[in-house]
Amino acid sequence: MSDFKEILSHLYEVCGIKVNQNLEQTTTNESKENSIIVEVEDPKEINYKSHNPCSFSISLPTNFKIREMYDDNSPDYCDFIVSIDDGLEVIELHSMLNSRFEFTKIEELFNVAILNSELQITYKTQKENWFVISGTNKENGNIVYWKRISGENFISDLHIDYPPKRKSEIEPYIGVISSSFISE
Repeated sequence: MSDFKEILSHLYEVCGIKVNQNLEQTTTNESKENSIIVEVEDPKEINYKSHNPCSFSISLPTNFKIREMYDDNSPDYCDFIVSIDDGLEVIELHSMLNSRFEFTKIEELFNVAILNSELQITYKTQKENWFVISGTNKENGNIVYWKRISGENFISDLHIDYPPKRKSEIEPYIGVISSSFISE
């Protein structure tokens, strides 16, 4: 349960949502449960649309536009780019057959990603079939959130990259986008 709270707290932090860290203890049938109180300052109704363009699926806010990155189509891989209303490209989506990777175990993929990262890493976690690495790009100062997920046949990447001055426009969506990202 503490792993879940850690991930949830990180997603809330990335999304700019304040979390009351004073966890309340409640007693139900002689068992104690922890709860996190979430305070949202400016609630807006956000509509999402599901997309399943190739070997992954994802839900994106309706004001985000998804398009193919390249003209060539292949059953082995696919690449898409997502932009917001003003045309800023903030998300790249990549999916490739497992057989095209040197490693297919998520632990190995995670370790290689950490070793080869060009980020100043502020958060990293690895779970059963996915990992997340986030931090700051050392070259341009952009905020980066990378999720890699290993599906049955494909390994897919969600790569969100944006300048710090656009943080309030992008981060409220990251939690839903990330949790909806699934690889086949």
